[in-house]
Amino acid sequence: MAILRLLPYQQISKALLFHLRDSIQDRLPERLFQEVTASPERLDLPEDSFVQTRNQHRANDFIRDLVRHMPRDGRAIGVVDEDLFSAKEGFVLGLAERGRNALMALPRLREEFYGRKPDNILFRARALKLALHELGQAMRLDHCDRECVMQRFKTVEDLDSIPPAFCDDCTKELRERYLSQIGQKR
Repeated sequence: MAILRLLPYQQISKALLFHLRDSIQDRLPERLFQEVTASPERLDLPEDSFVQTRNQHRANDFIRDLVRHMPRDGRAIGVVDEDLFSAKEGFVLGLAERGRNALMALPRLREEFYGRKPDNILFRARALKLALHELGQAMRLDHCDRECVMQRFKTVEDLDSIPPAFCDDCTKELRERYLSQIGQKR
């Protein structure tokens, strides 16, 4: 059986990591991962990932970095409290490398980012949905048009409107793809 490991970059709150760990485990198909863990190790930001003219980090640098830290038989979700962008998008909430790992960025999940009053409950709900969605992408799930965490989204408002769980079809697909993916060479 495989492990899903949450890998924090720099100072991510333990309370958030434990919330994600427990909530993800509760929402995954039974026996998809033997264990969901939150690493006590804090990773350094990838060297040269910060682009000063944008005041953002390149998301793909983190995806490449995660490969060095992923469990031997499993997957990793990198958690970073930095604003990210990709070659295709001016900002990304998350990113996944299909068949490998996922990455989630926390800043734009916070109401304060938009000049609004802090809402920790909403922040944690967004973080969970983003983690599940990006994990689904890493496990090669496509976007889904049902009531499912795999619905396509571009903004946090879109993210707010989707449920924090996989639909029955996506759950079935996760189970079926599990054996064919977890053991593959990274």
